[in-house]
Amino acid sequence: MAKLNSKSEREQFSYYDESKLYQVTNDVMASITSFPLTNKKQLVATFETNSLQPGGTITWYLNGPPGSPFSNSLVFEGGGGHSHGRDSTNPIAVGSISPATGLLQGPHPQNLRLTFRAGDVCGQVKNTTVIGDQKYVNIYTVALGPFQALGATTGVVLVGAAELHGSNHWGTQDLCTAISRLGAAFHQQFSTAIYVNDMSLVTGGLFDLRGNFTTPHITHRDGRHVDMNWSSMSAEQRTWFKAKAEEIGFFVELHENPTHWHLRFG
Repeated sequence: MAKLNSKSEREQFSYYDESKLYQVTNDVMASITSFPLTNKKQLVATFETNSLQPGGTITWYLNGPPGSPFSNSLVFEGGGGHSHGRDSTNPIAVGSISPATGLLQGPHPQNLRLTFRAGDVCGQVKNTTVIGDQKYVNIYTVALGPFQALGATTGVVLVGAAELHGSNHWGTQDLCTAISRLGAAFHQQFSTAIYVNDMSLVTGGLFDLRGNFTTPHITHRDGRHVDMNWSSMSAEQRTWFKAKAEEIGFFVELHENPTHWHLRFG
């Protein structure tokens, strides 16, 4: 792998071009690879952007001089529909990597196995690995989907977008189609619209209403859930709405604080 020689170079993050290969020719050169090395002449693939789902894992291998100290750190880079939380180290957002620190043991190549486990939040996570005086950076993209954006159509009004999550109406194609059908039917019956609040974020994952990577949205992660306004409906409209939603294929619940419809499709 390319070696950083000067102090200023070592202090900078080292991003690698995934289209290249580097040949390990020095038995004291440090590297981090996606596969175990078998000898110092082996071609080593450079870093690439890695995609995985919340809770998924990726394995890496550390290689370097015996006795070299190593450390790993994780930070949330943003994305996934969150306009907050950049540089957070909250484990719910960044996940975990093990072992986090230690010493390389035995002859080079070391092949010390690292395991990154994604957290509950979708977006990008930066993993910085330091081996001795060398620094390597890897970016993980945590995502579900693909989802599509729900559009405002006849009988469907989109509400609930907020500063922390400016695009809150993403879901599976089946969910979006079912909502549009329900809105059109409601409008035909009552000449008014249903108000569609939170669905999922653009790539799913934890939907944290307060911007602190915690609940209350336990669901709303996989593109199959949607909240709708209850208080704008009359008693007659609520009865009709529930029956029609179930006919279309929704599982319908009434949630509190505040009272609202919670629907799941699929």
